[in-house]
Amino acid sequence: WIDVGGKDPCDYLRKLRGRVKVVHFKDYDYDENGNRHFTSLGKGRVDLNACFRVCQDLRIPYIVYEQDGDWTDGDPFKATEESWAYMQELAEKNK
Repeated sequence: WIDVGGKDPCDYLRKLRGRVKVVHFKDYDYDENGNRHFTSLGKGRVDLNACFRVCQDLRIPYIVYEQDGDWTDGDPFKATEESWAYMQELAEKNK
C-alpha cells in the first residue's frame, strides 16, 4: 500500500529499522481504464526484489503473501502458485 500511495516501500522499511517483524507483499497493476487490480507477485508494479533485499539487510524475519479476491486473471490458485514460485526465486537469487 505504500507503493500505491506513491512512496518507496524500501525507504519506509529503513525508517522503521528494528520495529518491523513482518512485511506483507502484494503486487498490482492497472488495466486499460486505470483501475487497479492485484496480480501475482512479480507481475506487477512493485519492486519486490528491492523490498526482499531490504528485508534481508534489516533482518526482518517474515514476509507474508495474501491472495486478494481482485486478481487480474480470475484464478486464485494459479496466482498463489505463481506467487510462491516468485518468492522462491527471490530467495534463491538473493542468497
